[in-house]
Amino acid sequence: MQVFHGRTCNKDRHFANFGLMVDSRANRPCSFAPLFDHGQFLLNCGMRDDFENPDACAKTRLSAYHVPFENIVRAFCSARQREKLRRMSDFSFAQDRTYHLPAWREKALEAWLRRRAGELIGLSLQS
Repeated sequence: MQVFHGRTCNKDRHFANFGLMVDSRANRPCSFAPLFDHGQFLLNCGMRDDFENPDACAKTRLSAYHVPFENIVRAFCSARQREKLRRMSDFSFAQDRTYHLPAWREKALEAWLRRRAGELIGLSLQS
C-alpha cells in the first residue's frame, strides 16, 4: 500500500486513512480492506503545464508523513513490490465510460507512472 501511494504521490495516505477487514466469527483483523480515498493522488491538483514536467510537479508534494515519497518506498519496498512495479512498465489506463480523464492528461500520467515505476525500483535497491 505504501509503495503504491509513493508511486502515485498520494499525499493523503496516513495511518487513519486505511482499513482492515475483520473476521466476524473470530473478531480479529484478517487483511487490509480495499484501498479507498484516492482524491489526493496522480498529481490531482496539477494544471496542464505541470504535465509538461510531471517529475518536477511530483517533487513539490510530500507524503502525509511530511517526508518525500521516495523515502517511504525505500523503507517499504520488498522484492514482491519490486516485481509489481516491474509489471507497470507498460501501464495504461482502462477505458471507462463513466470516469475518464482528458486524453492529454491520461497520456501524460501513463508515461509518468511507467517511468516512475522504474525509478522507484532503482531507489528500493539502493536502501
